[in-house]
Order: sequence, then structure tokens, then C-alpha cells
Amino acid sequence: MDARARLTFVFLCCTVLLAQCSTAQEWANAHRVDKAVSLQLIYWQEVPHAPTVEQCRADQKLWFSKLSDDAKAEEAEGAREPVAHSVSFRQLNFWSLEMHECAKIDPESSDLYYKTSDDAVVTANNRLVHFLDRHNLLSQFLAEDAQGKR
Repeated sequence: MDARARLTFVFLCCTVLLAQCSTAQEWANAHRVDKAVSLQLIYWQEVPHAPTVEQCRADQKLWFSKLSDDAKAEEAEGAREPVAHSVSFRQLNFWSLEMHECAKIDPESSDLYYKTSDDAVVTANNRLVHFLDRHNLLSQFLAEDAQGKR
């Protein structure tokens, strides 16, 4: 199953799970993949080149390090600026997509690529959720979704 088919399947499963959430807090606490996969479908782009195994491994180590540093910064309750904070939403999505491409050409390291991809999507998704929350749109979105407005 290719990355797009896998994401489509997971998106459908996530839709069912998230529909069962009755509050914004339940929604925010849903499994990270459940709340993040739709992001891939919001901003889908093809990776413009086929990376080499060496490039994949180097990118995975660098990007995972940046994303892991962000998680540590969040755990320290904002003690320092997150590293990936300077990385754009589109770039985070590109990282995720490239890691899926890398999993195809370097299957022995696919778990590392998928973990890095998931972390990039979660980081991007958190930005989207924070945007909705900052602009008081999250409750409106959830209310309209509950009414079937899609």
C-alpha cells in the first residue's frame, strides 16, 4: 500500500474516532496520529525528486533531531524557543512526505522514517490547532462539525 492509500485509510479511521469526541479537550487528547493524519490530506504534494538512501538517512537524523528538541522544549514548558519553530508549515509537510518516499526506497529503516514523518505532521497539526484556538475558531469548527456541516 503506498503512502497516499495508507493516509486515506487512516484518515477515514480517524474521522470515525474524532467524531466520537464531544469536547475540544477530548479532541485535543485524541491519539496523535488520529488528529494529525488529516493534515497530510489538507496539504498533499508530491516529492519532486527521488532521494538517495544516504540523503534519506541524513535528512531523517537531522529532522528527527529538530523535532525531538521541540518536544523537549515543550516538556520544559517553554524554557527555550523550539528548534522547528522556524520551519514553515509547508516545510514540515514536505518533511513528512519525503520521509514516506524514503521508507519506500530504504525499507529497512522505514520505522524511523514513519516516526519522523508522524512527528513532523503532529508539529504542523499543533500549529493549526493553536491557530484555530488563538482565533477562537476551534469551538466554532467543532460545533459546525457536530451539526454535520462539512
